[in-house]
Amino acid sequence: MKDRISLAMEGVGAGLFWVLGGFTLLILTAPFFWMGEALSDLRWHLGFTALLPALPGVLLLPRRRLTFVGLFAVGVLNVMPGLRVYVPPDGELFEAGVELTVVEVHWGTAPTGALELYIAQETPDLLVVTGLDQIARETLKERLVAWPHVQTWPPLLVDDSGGTSRLKEDSTMVFSKLPLEDFRVLSFGQGAYLMETELTLGDLPVPLRVGVLPPPGPGAVSASRAGFLEELDEREWPPRGIFLCDLGSSDATPAFGDLLDSTEYSDSRRGFGRVATLPVSLLGFPLGSLKVPGEFLLHGREIRVLQRYTEKLHAAERDLIGLAKDPNAPTRWPIRTRLLIHDLAP
Repeated sequence: MKDRISLAMEGVGAGLFWVLGGFTLLILTAPFFWMGEALSDLRWHLGFTALLPALPGVLLLPRRRLTFVGLFAVGVLNVMPGLRVYVPPDGELFEAGVELTVVEVHWGTAPTGALELYIAQETPDLLVVTGLDQIARETLKERLVAWPHVQTWPPLLVDDSGGTSRLKEDSTMVFSKLPLEDFRVLSFGQGAYLMETELTLGDLPVPLRVGVLPPPGPGAVSASRAGFLEELDEREWPPRGIFLCDLGSSDATPAFGDLLDSTEYSDSRRGFGRVATLPVSLLGFPLGSLKVPGEFLLHGREIRVLQRYTEKLHAAERDLIGLAKDPNAPTRWPIRTRLLIHDLAP
């Protein structure tokens, strides 16, 4: 009986090694092939799937030890990139400055009542919402009146008859309690664009950029993502700058490495963990409750992260007495980040 169990476990281990090893090889094609980049979102979960059987296999199944060592190596290769955010950032921890609270979320087409209630309670200085349909963006603009400075992309166009055109792509909205100066947008096609502005905070402007990318895909989608990432190399990145990006993919993809390399900015998650908010899908099919990081905040060396966390919201609509509690409503994960801007104190 013991031998049968051992043989079964050895067979499972060998099968996992070939399957997960094959997936890993596909993922390693990510810099050259959009499918590899799409599969990169699975690296974190794939790594732990390999590590869990690898450790007991190495210890308990000596006849297949080499196979389980290989499985362990596959696990480490896939998990290691996601562990860097658990290491606190390097650099001097300054104490003087002015605080800025930012909330970012990919909301999608769900009703916005839960988001409105959350924002009313958190009262951030800056709110960035991506993935909105036309109804959601009009609702938020009507209801979030406590944030007087609003920028939206893409714009609603008026046709020859005076009617408003319907949007063909998702929208991004920036709500701010602080003035937004010199707002401009660069578009790269297929849902990829870069919004640039300046926050007036204290006596100095704080450059703010918001980037939005579609999920990895072939053809025009791949070209738009590449054009966006190439543009980042042409930009100057001031030490007090903030860059929020809805990457359309996780931090395991080459695109995230490009963000870090081009900006030389720090990842605000360092020391706070992965902060996973983006549901994982494979070729458009959702994979249960698995999530990966999808929205990122990068910052210059004159900015320090005091706090960064997310919490779960049920995207239900408001009813006559408040917010309807619908446990079956889709979930959203707004990320709240509290920043300290250096040398802006009076």
